[in-house]
Formats: sequence, C-alpha cells, structure tokens
Amino acid sequence: MGPLKQLTIVFPLAAVAIVLAACSADRQDPADNGLLAHPDTWMEEESADFHGALVAENTPQSCTSCHGEQFEGDGRAPDCYQCHNGPGGHPEGWVSPLEPFHGQAVEEAQDITHCSTCHGVDYRGGWAAVSCYECHNGPSGHPVGWLTPSSPAFHGHEVADDGDAQCAACHGADFLGGWSGVSCTTCHDYPPDGAGR
Repeated sequence: MGPLKQLTIVFPLAAVAIVLAACSADRQDPADNGLLAHPDTWMEEESADFHGALVAENTPQSCTSCHGEQFEGDGRAPDCYQCHNGPGGHPEGWVSPLEPFHGQAVEEAQDITHCSTCHGVDYRGGWAAVSCYECHNGPSGHPVGWLTPSSPAFHGHEVADDGDAQCAACHGADFLGGWSGVSCTTCHDYPPDGAGR
C-alpha cells in the first residue's frame, strides 16, 4: 500500500478520533455535577416544557432510556410511580371514586376530548393501551349497563336514589345536552321545568 493510500485511510480515522475525544471530554454525567436533564419548568403544568405534554406527544417509551423499562428509575432518574399511578401519568387514586378521581377532572374540564390524546380518538386504548370501555359505556364515563333498564347500573336507579342534580353537571341545567352534547330528551319526554322526570 502506497503512502498516499495510507494517508487517505489514516486521516479520516484520526479526524473521527479527535472529534470523539473532544465530545467525551465535554460530556459529563449529570449526576456528578448536579445538572438536570429537563428544563426547570418540567413539572409546571402551565409551562410549554411540561413533561406531561411531551409524554402525550411522544408516549412514555421516550422516557425509558433514563427512567427504566418499568419507569421505576435507575438511581439517577426518579421513579415515575412517586407521583403517578404508573407511566400513564395519572395521579394515585385516578381510577378510584376518591379525589383526584378522573370523573371529576373530566367534569371540571367540561371536555372529554383531551383524553383522546392518549386513549385514542375512539377511546378504545390509543398508545396508552387502556380502553375507556373497560369500565365505562364508552367515553361518556357512565358504567356499562347505564342505558339498560335490567342492569343494576341503570341510570334510572341512580336518579331515583340521588335525584338528577348531578346529571346537570354534564347534561346542562335544562338537561338539553350541556357540554356533553347528549340531551336527556333524546329518550325522555318531560317538561323543561323538570316535573315528571
């Protein structure tokens, strides 16, 4: 092999070695110098850098390189279960009818569409792989059997026991749909003042 051919091979290899050495000299372990991998506003819901928005956009799998395959941390990155009820990002108690119950969050937001970001536009799982239909009669939030008179979960039983005031939160004070867009008059015939319900 001639000297020119050797120089042609050695020069690119030397350039790569210099670049790699320079990069590794500048790179430090965040745990060693107190640097954080995320912006200061990572935990602030109002921030454009909020981690929940990033996870919704990129799925939790984007977090596994630091937080581990099971999201339990790796000694440097925290365990996601410290704050969340798993990698879905919901707080502890999210599926329990105690605060912070997800039904209350939907009612307060007066919107269900934000759930579709993770659970899919049909609410049958999406990237979260958790279907709202596992527990509910669809994205309405009502239990399976809500519209079936023979079911113990039939809405008529609940109205008979507790009244219809709670229905107004989603279906509107006049029960003509409210933010849910589902009017009780679709199935029920009653005067606007509520008499006869």
